[in-house]
Amino acid sequence: MWWDDEDADYIRSRSDRYPGALNIEPEWTLDYSPGAGFVLTVIVDPVDLAGITAWKARGVDLCSYLEGEAVNDD
Repeated sequence: MWWDDEDADYIRSRSDRYPGALNIEPEWTLDYSPGAGFVLTVIVDPVDLAGITAWKARGVDLCSYLEGEAVNDD
């Protein structure tokens, strides 16, 4: 997985668009959240594996992860 500069800048500046949102460092998405300290939802282009967007997981995404149902296509 990789991030182009525009999409990396986009997730780094989430709080500019969404008050109270956390800014996400692209590196956090590469090690599956331990660096972030919380679970991330990451959207990836299935063709070239480029990161599109990412955010702090909540709701169904977080519940699925915690229940061991998260999809990992490694």
